[in-house]
Amino acid sequence: MVIATRLGDSSFVHIQRSELLDCIHFIANEKERQQRIRARLGELDEHMVASHFKLLQLCDDISLYVCMNEPGVSKVNEHPWYKEGFETIIKGQKINARWISANEIKIDPCVFDSEFTATMKSKYVAKDVISRIGIHAAYKETKWSELTVTFKN
Repeated sequence: MVIATRLGDSSFVHIQRSELLDCIHFIANEKERQQRIRARLGELDEHMVASHFKLLQLCDDISLYVCMNEPGVSKVNEHPWYKEGFETIIKGQKINARWISANEIKIDPCVFDSEFTATMKSKYVAKDVISRIGIHAAYKETKWSELTVTFKN
């Protein structure tokens, strides 16, 4: 979780509303942690904090877009969360991402000053292996892979 515009704000609304004891304790500890950080930082420009929070959410959306879609997928076969685009730091504006090849993504409207390349290290753990030997062993057994993506202007 991150410090947001108001104490306790986060994207994890379902955890905040949960009645499970672990969730209640997590939220209480998180609020205390945020209070300690805010006390050390002193007075903050809340508008700046909100802007940075929205930027962080945008970066999170872009990274999830990469992770949750097969490289090179057509727009019609994307994960449902991203078919209609995602929110930006400007209220009401949507950003649309689309794969233009197996290793290139176009973001519209362009939010970066120039194109850049990023490499993501991940594991694709097969469900049949999980059911056969369990998730922990399946994860350990699976080799790392890398995906390099260029974000085009």
